[in-house]
Amino acid sequence: MTRQTAEDIAAVQRGTTLSNALVSSVLSQIRSAEEYLITPSPGVKADFLASGDSAYAYQSRLRQLPHLEPGDRHLINLVAARQAELEVAFATAHALADIGRGDEARFMAAQAGGASDSLVSLVRGLSEEQGQHVLDRARALQDRAAFYQTVLIACALLALAVGIGAGVVLVRVVDQHLNRLIASADRFGDGDLRPARQHAMPAELARLARALNDMAARLREVVEAVVREAQQLAASQPAHRLRRPLRRRRSPPRPAARHAGRAGPAGPGPQRHGGPAA
Repeated sequence: MTRQTAEDIAAVQRGTTLSNALVSSVLSQIRSAEEYLITPSPGVKADFLASGDSAYAYQSRLRQLPHLEPGDRHLINLVAARQAELEVAFATAHALADIGRGDEARFMAAQAGGASDSLVSLVRGLSEEQGQHVLDRARALQDRAAFYQTVLIACALLALAVGIGAGVVLVRVVDQHLNRLIASADRFGDGDLRPARQHAMPAELARLARALNDMAARLREVVEAVVREAQQLAASQPAHRLRRPLRRRRSPPRPAARHAGRAGPAGPGPQRHGGPAA
């Protein structure tokens, strides 16, 4: 409930309260005026005057209400005029009664009866108008509450739809980044240690991507160290293997050459028999 709405409700309630109080004051004034004609006394006359002053005070306070319509102000003016006529008629009747002219006093009171009925009718009409204002205001507040409720429900549904849409988009984005990281991890397992591309991604996934890249960097260092050692071993192996063939070439001569050396120089060949006779 807004502050302006609370102030409007309070003003309407004040109008209803003042109208009821005005009705009570007018009826009390009429009762005191009629009672004075029956049993004149200073106390009754004081009540008559006090009730009249109270009725005028309530009328003045009603005029200050902010929600009054032109018809309401017209009714208040009519009430003030009828009350003035009523007071003049009863004041004349009271004066006649005070000087012992009872018949004339009762005649004036009878004439004031019409003004009394008119005044009571006007005051009751003003009270009913204030009550109608309360009902109208209540209906307006009910309609406004229904409108706000509809707006609230629409906003809630819109927020729900936006939240679902944002959640779907977020899940897709996270799933896309996770698939990229999984693909990078698969590449690392296949021996491709190139760093994973770090696109714009949530902080947690970015930390995971950095951890994968750090792991890939360490694996590259390990692989490079292993390759360097293998190359050094490969570079040292040929020289070691060349020494062994040279030693084999310097080994003793073949067996045939060794047998020929053991026989010594060759002598003359054998003579043929059956040559010509000397």
